[in-house]
Amino acid sequence: MEKNQVLIPCTAIDGMFDNEYSVKIKNKDNQLLSFFADKSRVVKKGSASYLKVLLLESRTSNGEATTVRLPAETFELGSSTVEVNLSVLSPAP
Repeated sequence: MEKNQVLIPCTAIDGMFDNEYSVKIKNKDNQLLSFFADKSRVVKKGSASYLKVLLLESRTSNGEATTVRLPAETFELGSSTVEVNLSVLSPAP
């Protein structure tokens, strides 16, 4: 496990290749962001899915959002670094 790795809730469905999921997460503004991620980056807990991401900032000015690095660039933003709500993150196993 990488240091500073956390889980963020996601929607994950099979991608084009056997080893990937098509993943959607929400950023701090509730905008849906989509990208492909290796299946090893997704954790299934019952019917819920979580994506392993790297926590870049653990504090912000308002205490509600933080910055994470995704395993791939999003189609919508063209960036792998996004701000998400701190409250939805949980520790990675």
